[in-house]
Amino acid sequence: MDSNTNNMHSIKKEIMHCIEKSNGAFYGDIVRELRYPNYTVLKHIIELKERGLVEKDNEGGKYQLIRNGKTVKAS
Repeated sequence: MDSNTNNMHSIKKEIMHCIEKSNGAFYGDIVRELRYPNYTVLKHIIELKERGLVEKDNEGGKYQLIRNGKTVKAS
């Protein structure tokens, strides 16, 4: 993770790690893996989206990380 995540809440970091290691993750998968209440995960995902750090893939509905203005996907 980079300087954008230094002062970030630990749950947001966990969400970003979950998305990164899975090369994108569905909301339900994030909730199941992290075992936080649905609302808690949703609240943090919304805040990550507002900060421009994640986005929802229109094609598959997975959340993806954004780095330097570009969606991060594995080749």
